[in-house]
Amino acid sequence: MMVSETYSFELFKTKILIAKNQNRMTLEEAKTFIESIKKGTTKKDEIKVYDRFLHILTQLEARNLSKEAIQSIEMELEFLNIKSNPNNLYPKVRQRLTLI
Repeated sequence: MMVSETYSFELFKTKILIAKNQNRMTLEEAKTFIESIKKGTTKKDEIKVYDRFLHILTQLEARNLSKEAIQSIEMELEFLNIKSNPNNLYPKVRQRLTLI
């Protein structure tokens, strides 16, 4: 691989990461979104799971994390894809919390 090919590939990867970062959900946005979903349910099990998830997000915000660590967390939030189907959020969050 030539130097110019390597450079253009790195530039391409950087542009993709920048585009993805623009769509990435921040910790604050995730908290706000989960709060709004929580307000829409009356099921105690769902409320407990959302409260636990909010507690974890709040603890993460309170830590002095590096920019890379925050980006990693936001990538995981993106992977959860919580905004895509709010009606199916409870099983996703519950499953992820059982892994913690």
